[in-house]
Amino acid sequence: MEIREINGDKVPSARASQAKQISAPRLPTEATDVSRMHYVPDPVLAAATKAEATAAFKAGDFTTAAQLFGRAFCLGGEEPHALHCNRAAALSQLGKYDAALEATRLAINAEPAFVKAHYRKAVALHGLGRWRDASTACDEAIALTAKEHNGGSATVLAQLKSLQLGCAEAMRTADEQAAQVLLE
Repeated sequence: MEIREINGDKVPSARASQAKQISAPRLPTEATDVSRMHYVPDPVLAAATKAEATAAFKAGDFTTAAQLFGRAFCLGGEEPHALHCNRAAALSQLGKYDAALEATRLAINAEPAFVKAHYRKAVALHGLGRWRDASTACDEAIALTAKEHNGGSATVLAQLKSLQLGCAEAMRTADEQAAQVLLE
């Protein structure tokens, strides 16, 4: 079967005439709430888009990865919590922590016990300089890891503990700097 590109999507030619009738959707950007985007659900295209997003992430093209993970969600991709979580990872790599935090909110809303989403939330909060909130997010994720092992591998647990130590160090440094200012 021939594959054609229509509106930026690769579709089988049998569906090409149908796809032409759909207005061109815009790719989600870091500031776009992908939960409000509307695409015609297509699980096959969603899986292909997720694969492209994963490849882009591995290649270091985080902008494309974030957009494609958002598109895969909009196309009705499986495991929407994981798609949002992966989008958050790409956005964090770009330093877009506000958008990453929003993506983690969507992931946690979709699957509250998904440990990686809580870890990505902690990373975003840390990037925003909200160390106490990041430490709390680490605590929540560690508790979930002990309780359910839902996305909480030994590697994620080690990352959580390392991030939590980083948060504690950042809070200590900030407190020392604040004390210095008061003494001057």
